[in-house]
Amino acid sequence: MKGYPNHDVTVYSIIKDRYEYFVNNRSDLTCKYLKEKAREILNIDKIEKVIKINKEGEKTVITHIYERFDMVLNDKIKIPSILIKRDNKIRRGLIVVDEFGMWNEIKKNGLTAKRVGSMLRVNDVNEPCVLSVDISTCGENKLNYSCTDVLEWSNNETALAYYSFALNKPTLGLMTRDILASIKYMRSLENVDENNISLMGIGKGAIATLHAALIDGNIKNLELIDMIDGYYQFFEQYPYKLKLEYMIPDILKYYDLPDIIKKLKGTTNITTSLKDN
Repeated sequence: MKGYPNHDVTVYSIIKDRYEYFVNNRSDLTCKYLKEKAREILNIDKIEKVIKINKEGEKTVITHIYERFDMVLNDKIKIPSILIKRDNKIRRGLIVVDEFGMWNEIKKNGLTAKRVGSMLRVNDVNEPCVLSVDISTCGENKLNYSCTDVLEWSNNETALAYYSFALNKPTLGLMTRDILASIKYMRSLENVDENNISLMGIGKGAIATLHAALIDGNIKNLELIDMIDGYYQFFEQYPYKLKLEYMIPDILKYYDLPDIIKKLKGTTNITTSLKDN
């Protein structure tokens, strides 16, 4: 189906027989092949420069130092961010991507607070310096109160997904790009061990962090929380309930999420879990 804003295809069909054909005829899925195909179908821009602006200053809350600022990618893309650290000692780095926003798991002793040791007065030498970010389509998207806002199937995330397909810029590609920029920024910090960077992704943020870890190739630990098992789930239940913004057009022609996990396990420590666990 062709549509606005250009005449490219914006609606995709997923046919089980074709999926099975692609799976049965895939060649050896090397890391190099997966990286190339991921970059191709996600259409990720080159990351040339990442700077910090809109600094609000550091604030100490009981045991930790919090700094709120924006990262700017390639002089035009703003990524709201929070840096949390106990001190200025060199520590491992952890980047957190939650589909509900950078503050979500900091509050009320959430997952981010637990990973950074918030409220604990004991100084753990393995405690990370944490960068929590609001990447593209994550966090709060405010309604514009147009006529479509009242429709059950209509929301900002769905609209963004449609536009992204039309422009050949999948929302998960934009998210992955932002995480790669966050990795580049964190490696530049004097108090972070550039060779010891970990990622934690929650919800659709987990899909993006998995792809970022694949493309970066030097991630120490990867924690995937509440992530779908794979895009093969589209064929297990109809109607499927995966959100539209989870879609990566053409992905099943080349690989699925378990293929990436399998290849990364040789170099990256990977854990998967549900948030309630």
